[in-house]
Amino acid sequence: MKTFTLIFYMFYVALKTSWRLATKPYQAVRRAVEHPIFFPFVFQPLLFGVVFYILVRIIGILISTTGIIRDAEAIFFASMFLSLVLWQMLLLYFFVNIISAHWRKRHLFSL
Repeated sequence: MKTFTLIFYMFYVALKTSWRLATKPYQAVRRAVEHPIFFPFVFQPLLFGVVFYILVRIIGILISTTGIIRDAEAIFFASMFLSLVLWQMLLLYFFVNIISAHWRKRHLFSL
């Protein structure tokens, strides 16, 4: 397989998994538990939060606003950050729930 094709395919799988995390988080986390190679995608909102924080700091240095526009920007950025935190908590809840279900199922049948 050519290098360009491999990189394109990896980008496609990452984009598809990201879309699934946004639209169908439970199924995406279940797939990450079944196929451990997708496990890092569970922490994708955390990565988005770090990148978002860095971008906000850079924008704050480059663009100086005052008054009601500054308040609107603060509300927008705070709500985006809060939604990323809540999304990450939801994915972690699904992950723990699925892992514990697998663990209980495995130990239930071993008795």
